[in-house]
Amino acid sequence: MTTQTATDYTTTIDLDRSPDDVTAAIADVGRWWLGDVTGAADRVGAEFTYRYRDLHDSTQRVTEFEPAAASSGT
Repeated sequence: MTTQTATDYTTTIDLDRSPDDVTAAIADVGRWWLGDVTGAADRVGAEFTYRYRDLHDSTQRVTEFEPAAASSGT
């Protein structure tokens, strides 16, 4: 088995939504992951568990959370 270690990933997506709407959508993990999500993802230290059938079961802890800010370019 090969293990990959990612150090950083950054991308930019332009949306026609307010920064608060985008932050709320990203933090609402259950709306964009298939399966069962319990817990919270809306602040540092929050934890949520993701389960998908009998195929996947994991718990994530939020270690960094920066609410969206309006881009200086718009």
